[in-house]
Amino acid sequence: MKTVLIIYAAGSCLVALRHAWHMRFKLDRYDWAHSRVWQSFLSAVFLWPIRILFITPLLESSEALHWGDWLPRHHRDMDRFRSTTPPPCGRFIRYRQIDQECCGDFILKSADVEMECRELKKEQPHSSLGIMEKDLLAWLHQRNEALAEASDLPPVLCENVNLPSILYRLIRSGRAKVWCGKCGEVFPASQLTSKPDPGHPGTNYDRLCCPQNHQLLAFALRYIEPIPHGTRIKRQTRPPNPDPPPPTPSTPSP
Repeated sequence: MKTVLIIYAAGSCLVALRHAWHMRFKLDRYDWAHSRVWQSFLSAVFLWPIRILFITPLLESSEALHWGDWLPRHHRDMDRFRSTTPPPCGRFIRYRQIDQECCGDFILKSADVEMECRELKKEQPHSSLGIMEKDLLAWLHQRNEALAEASDLPPVLCENVNLPSILYRLIRSGRAKVWCGKCGEVFPASQLTSKPDPGHPGTNYDRLCCPQNHQLLAFALRYIEPIPHGTRIKRQTRPPNPDPPPPTPSTPSP
């Protein structure tokens, strides 16, 4: 038993020293502000035998100390975008959805995207297009109409702004040029088909597809709460029709 405790203490000290070095020299203010650094550190130090059982890197601090890494990364990208000169925005922008395995490229007028975003905010004042919504509007507003070549929407804006719903409205109103990367063709809005998810637990999407059924765009429609395991759904059955009441005898007329 004493040998086991010595091995456990030695392992804890080794893991603690390795992670402490990483915390001191590798983490920045975004990691400290938006990651659970101390919780990750303590769990790595005291539960290191479990990490060995699950074949996880024992001394890889970059893996252990970055729970929820997307949040500090988003804030880091936001500050970097705001503190540097962003790429120029021209008369047109090019957008491709970076998730949901979409293959559509969309060419849009910068003025149309800005106007549609502001219209949506008027219709739904409490809605949000993402944590960089104001940055997107500022980037579109300072556009240079003399630049005729389409400008790629900066990746940081693609990742932090929810544009598919805006894009869907522009496509349906005929204000977007839609190009399928797999077909290599441009399709008008009338040839695109909408294929919403049938309604499964989790996030359900409406998917815009080309005539060859390639997914060009997907935007969230609704979220359905999953049914807890073991919950039985009671089906409502219609009660049987009761017997019709007996006819009332008619009174003879005098």
